[in-house]
Amino acid sequence: MKIGIFDVGNGAPSLAETYGSFPEMFIALMAGEDLKATYEIYAAEAGIFPRDISACQAWVIMGSPFSAYDDMPWIHRLEALIPEIAQAKIPLIGICFGHQLIAKALGGRVEKAKQGWEVGVKHYKIYERPSWMKGGGNTIGGFVFHQDQVVALPSNARNIAGNAACTIGMVVYDQPIFTLQSHPEFTKEFAAKRYRTSQGKALRNQEVADALASLDQPTHNPDVARWFGAFLKSKSPNFA
Repeated sequence: MKIGIFDVGNGAPSLAETYGSFPEMFIALMAGEDLKATYEIYAAEAGIFPRDISACQAWVIMGSPFSAYDDMPWIHRLEALIPEIAQAKIPLIGICFGHQLIAKALGGRVEKAKQGWEVGVKHYKIYERPSWMKGGGNTIGGFVFHQDQVVALPSNARNIAGNAACTIGMVVYDQPIFTLQSHPEFTKEFAAKRYRTSQGKALRNQEVADALASLDQPTHNPDVARWFGAFLKSKSPNFA
């Protein structure tokens, strides 16, 4: 079985030499989940797309330095694929930009957060657990780096986790779709370097200092990897 991952850009290409691209980091995150699957990466930002959505048995849309509402041909093309994937009931996972673009493509709304950038380790309260979402506590900690967020969901979606600053933090849909705002593929070391590379650019000095100070807080990346695996196995016999 094959999982297709849309590579939608990297805000710090120099870090990819050491840590890999975001899709490669996702593959590393999922290494222990026994999905019996191979992966194919599609460089959507460069205009590389599958011949059709049946090319893979599941899809993942990663994080990006771009916004879901940016007027770029490749973003429009990727957005147009999302309803097709949903209608075909092919499992779809969205992370950060992916979380936002999926919501927008299916009728939700994405805007810049009023409070500005959210960076560092943030915790979300879990409001609801689908049957496949086993383990973990009542909150989930994760690395974040975003100034956009989902502010309104499509009618076919349910918000299952959030916090005061980002109320829509984790979403499940009537179709086999699971998305979240945080970056479970990040490691603590990568996150620290990613925040530092943005100092004086996207982020102010104090924002970077606060983000770095938060990195000793607990994160739950292994739980999210397990949920991704359980989601895929429950939504498609291909991964069982």
